Amino acid sequence: MTSANLKISVLSKNNFGPYGEVIELKDAEKLIINQGTTTRFNALSTVDVATENGEPILSIFEAQRRPEPIKLEVMERHPLGSQAFFP
Repeated sequence: MTSANLKISVLSKNNFGPYGEVIELKDAEKLIINQGTTTRFNALSTVDVATENGEPILSIFEAQRRPEPIKLEVMERHPLGSQAFFP
């Protein structure tokens, strides 16, 4: 197995486009709801389930912090799934 250095880039819709979708509030449609107490940032992403009889699911993962410096040994890509990651 060979190692490689990764270039760190700013996370943006353009930079990340080939890998998926970036969910961000910039330029989002804002709807004021719940008697004016809440702002809904509308339709930030879609769930793509059209291919191969897909089925939408939502899961929560609780992860353990990795020791620093982080050593990446594998990266995954899920071409038939949409995922969202947020703290």
